[in-house]
Amino acid sequence: MRASARLSGTLIALGAALVAAAVAPAMAADGDETFLFGAPLAPGRLAATCFERRYDEAHLSAHPRQNVTAVIILATRDEWQDAPVILDLSLTFRKTSEPVRLSGACSAVDGKADRLSCGIECDGGSFALERDAAGRLYFVPGRDLALCGGEEEPSPGARMGADDRRFRLEPVPAASCAGIAAGDDMRFKLTRSPPAP
Repeated sequence: MRASARLSGTLIALGAALVAAAVAPAMAADGDETFLFGAPLAPGRLAATCFERRYDEAHLSAHPRQNVTAVIILATRDEWQDAPVILDLSLTFRKTSEPVRLSGACSAVDGKADRLSCGIECDGGSFALERDAAGRLYFVPGRDLALCGGEEEPSPGARMGADDRRFRLEPVPAASCAGIAAGDDMRFKLTRSPPAP
């Protein structure tokens, strides 16, 4: 009788763990989507949102240790079932002619509705996205942020400066950021039939 009760308790605990494991990814995705898009996304619909910050000469002159001149972040989710949210990131630096472009993904941080933890594919480092009490979005680069290894190497000037720590971003139309989307298919979709905001 005692062994039977123990087995029953074990099966109940195992069932609860499996349910929790199945629900956890959905909750993380909801947190990710709500943070970036303002609400969980309807399944099977294209979604895109974009944020950017560009610094003028006056700002850069006043902040000589800031090397970043522009930040653009495009978040997209394709229409296919269980499509993940992909982030494309473009960084422009003072002494580079071409922006550095990276792609990755973010996940919700347990207990922190105002922060996402993000990683760049190919071990390209990490960054965070944060929202303040007023809902403004901030890009917080990790010191390990880098281009993926391969034939292309970043320009020597494509490095974070001492003041490149936190960037407040502004929302812009997703179609205007289509050029930084990693895939041709997504670029086409954003320029031909951009999703409603």
